[in-house]
Amino acid sequence: MQAHLNSIAKWGKFLGYVYIVVGAIDALFGLFAFIVGALPGVIMIFLGIFLLRAGKEAENLLREYDERPLAELLNNFAKYLKVMGILFIIGIVFAIIMVIFAFTGAFFFGDLLNNMNYM
Repeated sequence: MQAHLNSIAKWGKFLGYVYIVVGAIDALFGLFAFIVGALPGVIMIFLGIFLLRAGKEAENLLREYDERPLAELLNNFAKYLKVMGILFIIGIVFAIIMVIFAFTGAFFFGDLLNNMNYM
């Protein structure tokens, strides 16, 4: 179990910092596309914070076993997974909508081209 906690501590902190830095850069460049463009970067910063906290609590668990760090580790990891799950569902919904628009556009554009050939 200590090896797993050690891995969570190292990778959680590393990826947490990476997510925060990349999210900040993404949010900064996204501001040029209005406020909505910064939203993916802000979400990435929050994901980085959740991973960083989980990594730090895993490190606390390695030093001394206590129920509070374990609860915090699981809480932060659960938040990370929840946000990622919501983003995945949103991505699937947008993909389905885009496929519907693509087929609808192809149908109407194809019909328009056929009508232009007959004139």
